[in-house]
Amino acid sequence: MTGGQLSGAFVAFGGHLGPQEQLPGAWEDCSTCPQAQNELKIGKGFARTAGGIPAISCPMTKVMFVCTGNICRSPTAEGVARKMVSDRGLGQIVEVASSGMISFHRGEAPDPRTQKAARKRGYDISRQRARHIDPMDFEEFDLLLALDRSHLQEMKEMCPREHQHKLHLLMEYGRDGSNRGADVPDPYYGGPQGFDLVVSMVEEGVRGLLDAIAAGSMAPIRW
Repeated sequence: MTGGQLSGAFVAFGGHLGPQEQLPGAWEDCSTCPQAQNELKIGKGFARTAGGIPAISCPMTKVMFVCTGNICRSPTAEGVARKMVSDRGLGQIVEVASSGMISFHRGEAPDPRTQKAARKRGYDISRQRARHIDPMDFEEFDLLLALDRSHLQEMKEMCPREHQHKLHLLMEYGRDGSNRGADVPDPYYGGPQGFDLVVSMVEEGVRGLLDAIAAGSMAPIRW
């Protein structure tokens, strides 16, 4: 939903109705998204369009995945997340990106071995290009998810105090007890099995992340 669509069409919750006659059709689409359905289930007030369909606000959650150079782990996470967001119909409430803590690979495509491992599982990440994390990312994004603890620590040292709550490990969202909270290992100096492991762990972490967002929370769910 664009800013122009939102202008003049805000619907306040808690039973206070907004200017329904100005609501664009996109609001009707929002009534079907998981976060909107959750808001209905927990009893938040809502307005209705002329057709009787609930008009629910769907805030966008912007997520950035971060690894070392943005050529192996974090582009895999971005590619997996993009496909899962699309497959689950969450495109109106989730936006994803990735970056690296170093700028050495800026502008490069993901490592060919990373692309191959992702492609085997149905993810095309060939068009992604590496970029360096920017200080403005801490303000722009709602969640910045490190692929391992070294990245998390570096981000904590860079991040302003008011945005520290946005920093997590991706695998804090994992549902498998053995992987929950684990580092996603860097496959760069190893064989193909390391890249396959990255895809498997990232899939688990991203599923848990999207479950949390769809449930109306950005905090990891305690399974």
